[in-house]
Amino acid sequence: MIISIVILLGIIAIITLQWYHLYRNKQKEKTKISFKEGLDLTDLPIVTFYQNSKKLHFLLDTGSNISYINKKVLKDIEAESLGSSSSTFGVEGAGINTEHYMIQIGYKDQVFTEEFGALDLSPAFSAIEAESGIKLHGIIGNKFFEKYKYILDFRELIAYR
Repeated sequence: MIISIVILLGIIAIITLQWYHLYRNKQKEKTKISFKEGLDLTDLPIVTFYQNSKKLHFLLDTGSNISYINKKVLKDIEAESLGSSSSTFGVEGAGINTEHYMIQIGYKDQVFTEEFGALDLSPAFSAIEAESGIKLHGIIGNKFFEKYKYILDFRELIAYR
């Protein structure tokens, strides 16, 4: 009798774990953002987002605390000035004044509204464009990953939540 109960509990546990695994994979599939193509082309985790029909390429950068948009792109996209700015530090350690914008971008059927700092990123991005042909428009930083609860998975080359 006890053995039957233990076996039944084991079967229930296995079925529950399999159901949870299938549910989790379905959720991951719905929300995944692939950076495989960008990595194949540039050796960098780059994702193509959209605003209306305009393609915007962003570097996924966990080393950046906030997201940035190339200042030169602002004239071509919908962006709402927040009327605020902050100082940010580049790799070289110099402080740079950054204006803030709210920008909506999409990936497949997902829509994200994110605050971006506007910087002239052309000098940094021009080498990537010259080498790969990919024109970067900005950087997706840690606040995006925290806000939307994304995890970068370099085994499957996706970001998922």
